[in-house]
Amino acid sequence: MFYKRDKQEILRLARQIKPVVKAKKPGKHFSEGGLFYILPVDIYQKGFRKNEECLCKANGVYKLAKIDTLHILDNGNQFRPSIEEVLQQIPEEYLDKTVAFSITTKQEIEVAGVEKEECFMKAQTTLYGLEEGRQLPFCVEKQYVIMGDNVIFCEDAEKTK
Repeated sequence: MFYKRDKQEILRLARQIKPVVKAKKPGKHFSEGGLFYILPVDIYQKGFRKNEECLCKANGVYKLAKIDTLHILDNGNQFRPSIEEVLQQIPEEYLDKTVAFSITTKQEIEVAGVEKEECFMKAQTTLYGLEEGRQLPFCVEKQYVIMGDNVIFCEDAEKTK
């Protein structure tokens, strides 16, 4: 299908490119609405958006591109994308500039395949770059990555290069 990047490349991308969610009022200590980085979740977990917890506001990001992504349906008809599915499909020309992504909601997707063995949902994924002179928040830049049963801290990832 669309899986072409190996585990090391996915780890590198997961450290660089973080999911963001749109929130109206994520909590008392956040200002009203906007895009928010979330706490780490397993990048292989289907439906990572189900239990996301806002970490901090995604200030200083801009829309870099909108791409179509395909997602394997879970339990027949459920749209439950994983972070890895998105990372596997980001075109090469956007990889260096992308720092975050958001994905459409269930109401905004359409069925891309109807074969029993190959039933996918097509979603629109927005890629975000970082405005010039801006930096990722420290808590996002140094965030650990969860890959199945493994938790990889930024120091561990540096050692594997």
